[in-house]
Amino acid sequence: MKKRIAALLLSLLMIVSMAGCQGKKKPKGEVKDLSDGGIMLTVPKEFKDAKGVITYYSGALNCTEGVFYSFVFYVGAEIDEYNSIMDPANPTDEHPTRFEEVWRTPVMIICADEEITKDEAAAAFMELSLDINPDDLEKIGKNEGFDYYLVLDKDTSRDALLGDFAEEYRALCNKDLIVSSIDFVYPEATSIAASQGRLEFETTDVYGNKVTSAELFSKNKVTMVNIWASWCGPCVREMPELEKLGAEFAKNGCGIIGVLTDGNEKEGLADGLEILKETGVTYPVIKPWSSFESELHFTAVPTTYFVDSEGNILKVKPVVGAYIEEYKQAMDQALEIVGQN
Repeated sequence: MKKRIAALLLSLLMIVSMAGCQGKKKPKGEVKDLSDGGIMLTVPKEFKDAKGVITYYSGALNCTEGVFYSFVFYVGAEIDEYNSIMDPANPTDEHPTRFEEVWRTPVMIICADEEITKDEAAAAFMELSLDINPDDLEKIGKNEGFDYYLVLDKDTSRDALLGDFAEEYRALCNKDLIVSSIDFVYPEATSIAASQGRLEFETTDVYGNKVTSAELFSKNKVTMVNIWASWCGPCVREMPELEKLGAEFAKNGCGIIGVLTDGNEKEGLADGLEILKETGVTYPVIKPWSSFESELHFTAVPTTYFVDSEGNILKVKPVVGAYIEEYKQAMDQALEIVGQN
């Protein structure tokens, strides 16, 4: 489970490094906009002066409507090592192991609809493979129909792995420090589960050829739509496996397409083309269309949806992260759905 969590957080941290906190309001000064998760954080001096690297992420939970979260991530490493671990262009087999050793989540704030119990809120985070004990949720406030809970890392069993960073890290796991630094706001994130309806678009593939949604989807009973980015290490590493998976899906009349999120940017497109060449991917990879981000509500890459032959987004839980076995299970569910139509 720890490896899965580490992979997920590595993906989230890469999103943070590329796109900030994903908030909608413009931060002022030392305020971190985590409004997607229902808070604004005035960065404490202890965070600003930290030797380790601190990043932030907020969003909506996808399996339970009305549950939002804000993470403070801590990596017990100097900035040069952090940048090396996070560099998708130069991945090594050691990076995931080292990341698992030094990443921590000192603070998590859960924002939940007041009709959702504390036990239900804690259980909902199994989607992120986070085994949270309801007793670890401490209610710290209420705002506009939402309850707010603080979760601090109280597990000291792995502190030794942080070496010289351990004392600093433990000092950051401080309730008074956090509570005095946050303001509650209405949560703004949209769950990716909100993605529904039909995808209808015209765009080009990464090679400049015109394509339409009808052309792409009508060929398959079900099409797996894999959203990725050229700078995303987990996205790139899974591509050879996706190529093999596409051959398996084809036996059942199904297929895969990729959407390169930075494909409309000169550098992103160039990097993406080089990646496709190196990984040997042959399934279609297209550029985002004008309504792409409003139709598909993803908060991390890779995120994967499943659509039928007419482009209808199927009621299959989107896969967030690079998990080949979950793609197979989701495809089986999708085939069951289209078989009933």
